[in-house]
Amino acid sequence: MQGFPAVQVTIRDYSIWRAGTLLLTACVVAALCGWAWQWFRVDSRMTWLALAVMTLAVGLAASLWRAVPVGLKFDGSSWLLWNPDREGGEPIVGEVEVCLDLGAWMLLRFVPAAKRAGVRSRWLPVQRSEVNTRWHALRCAVYSSRPARRVDAATDA
Repeated sequence: MQGFPAVQVTIRDYSIWRAGTLLLTACVVAALCGWAWQWFRVDSRMTWLALAVMTLAVGLAASLWRAVPVGLKFDGSSWLLWNPDREGGEPIVGEVEVCLDLGAWMLLRFVPAAKRAGVRSRWLPVQRSEVNTRWHALRCAVYSSRPARRVDAATDA
């Protein structure tokens, strides 16, 4: 039986994520501008509603734009996430789910194993150009089946 593939990557480049966020925001703003223009002739209150929704859309895009570097490691049994720029930071143990796979780009979701204050799920946009030589190992690790936990095995019996 083969062991599970171990891999460690540092994610710092979010250029595809930011380009997608910018493109989606531009589409939303353009659609709302067209909608507001059509309603401006009938009811100017709808224009104010469109303006408010545009502000919310731009605010959401700005919150998605900011992304801090992260280190992600799979040791064969569990996933670890940490901030590589912070010295002495304790890694967080959790699970990784593949939410979107476009071949050369993946959107992963890291779910911490233990719920602690300030620790929540994180979205991790990973692009092939960022991790180059470790891309195949990362894809193998996120798609490899995990051994059943003892708790799960006990409930199945």
